[in-house]
Amino acid sequence: VLTNINYELDASQQETVDNYVALIEQAIEDLEELPADYTELEALLSQIDALVEEYYYPETYQAAKTAAAECAGYKEIGITRQSEIDEMVISLRTAINGLVMYDADYSVIDAYIDEFNKLDHTQISQSSLDRVTNAINNVNRELKIDRQSDVDDYALAIRVAIDSLAYNAADYTQVTLAVEKANKVKRENYTAESIAAL
Repeated sequence: VLTNINYELDASQQETVDNYVALIEQAIEDLEELPADYTELEALLSQIDALVEEYYYPETYQAAKTAAAECAGYKEIGITRQSEIDEMVISLRTAINGLVMYDADYSVIDAYIDEFNKLDHTQISQSSLDRVTNAINNVNRELKIDRQSDVDDYALAIRVAIDSLAYNAADYTQVTLAVEKANKVKRENYTAESIAAL
């Protein structure tokens, strides 16, 4: 429209000149606005959509879902209102950063450790004790519930180590001395029945 304006018309053609205004205004009205940049917004919305509700404290999970719901209709926002999209991004980031995840459950590990600690360690081989101790020391106590399977693997390693404990050989020192004493007994001085019992 703008390139077709003829600026050389005279007053007798004022109606054509006036018509240019209507054509320009219509062309402005028909302009198709480019969409805003939704890239980061959509990535954050996907992140919130993928959340596992059971992993998070309810109030923080709900805050993230509410922030996402408030972005409904964002695709209708054009580039001239990019600042609104940017505000949505800030709101979503704040909600995501505010998520509080539950800690993983270490109760099985704690029960196994308690069981191990109650054993008489003097009766167990040092290498067996070391295997259990190493399995316990390998536990990362900082994991959240989304890593529960790792915690379960730690528990299994401890259980296997406890179940594989090898006891030291019994102390037969006193038995050996008693056998030596019995072997020194003069059998001819005792009844056949008592010797047979010995």
